[in-house]
Amino acid sequence: MFTAATVDGFPSEDCLYLNIFVPLDVDFSSHVKNLLPVMVWIHGGDFIAGTASKSLYDGRFFSNFTHTVVVSIEYRLGKELFFTEAIND
Repeated sequence: MFTAATVDGFPSEDCLYLNIFVPLDVDFSSHVKNLLPVMVWIHGGDFIAGTASKSLYDGRFFSNFTHTVVVSIEYRLGKELFFTEAIND
């Protein structure tokens, strides 16, 4: 899962990630492909707080228990470079 990174000691601008969890019993080497349901989860927080990388939101258990592909999105929070065109009004 995503963890915060730094480049040369400064916070990285690299902030958009997809965490993809696939059930353990999926055989990628098989020629027969069985389709699985996909659940996409976007954490809330009003662009101020929140993260998809907390252990509480780890999709491995849900993916294995429900035989579902789980996708969570990690995205930028706060105002830095976000809707910056509104600042120039």
